Amino acid sequence: MSNPWTIEEDRILKELYHNTNCKDIAKKINRTVRAIQGRGNYKGYKKDPELISRLFREHFPEKKKWSKEQDSILMKLYPDNDSKDVAVKLGKSLQSVYARANLLGCKKSSEKIRQMAREEYSKNTGFVGRQFKKGHKPANKGKKREEYMTAEGIEKCKKFEFKKGMRSVNLKPIGTIRAGKDRTLMIKVKNPRSWMLLSHVVWMKYYGPVPKGYNILYKDRNPKNIKIENLEMVSNSELMLRNSVCNYPEDLQLTIRRLGMLNRLIKNTLKKQKDE
Repeated sequence: MSNPWTIEEDRILKELYHNTNCKDIAKKINRTVRAIQGRGNYKGYKKDPELISRLFREHFPEKKKWSKEQDSILMKLYPDNDSKDVAVKLGKSLQSVYARANLLGCKKSSEKIRQMAREEYSKNTGFVGRQFKKGHKPANKGKKREEYMTAEGIEKCKKFEFKKGMRSVNLKPIGTIRAGKDRTLMIKVKNPRSWMLLSHVVWMKYYGPVPKGYNILYKDRNPKNIKIENLEMVSNSELMLRNSVCNYPEDLQLTIRRLGMLNRLIKNTLKKQKDE
């Protein structure tokens, strides 16, 4: 049940609200800050703009800008030193150092990363102590479970065991159709995990098995249209000719080749940066 406001409390609130912090008023009349704020809003009282500005500056002090000298020191020390030490030297917070280093593209050196990993690994002594050593032999190796488990434990485990003939709940029945990554339809033909292209199954129904070195294509390029009228069998050599860049005009061929060179260059550059 709420505690009603007295006439004296309302008088003090009206007198102090506009130019006093709500925390100080709350202490003076033994109320919560939320109660002070709620009563002030109910009465329609407003804070003095100068008080609001002062409180804002206290809670959100202006950030000190980084100087060129500090940026230079950061770039020099950050790669091979602990970030905490760099923060102390620059008089900045650790989060500020991380954010500035990220903005400048400054990263830890490979040697420093390895050192940090070794230090972190050595700290986890409890984890290291529980690791299996090379040559470790399990305590139950070569034993029947009756030799290392109690009868009660065995009975508890039985209800979680797979019974003979039991099938996984994820096992799909034969005839299930699914779409592959390239939107081609697949059909399950055999358990447990034997799938075939649905277009091949349809073709085989009318013309028999697809010979080695041949492919079944969609005439309208829609992998979901598996009607026999939409399917055709093409050899690997003919498929290569169809997809060859030589089918395009010379200027487009040149563009495609240069784009391929550019993509390979970008890929190799990113790989080198990752290795470094």
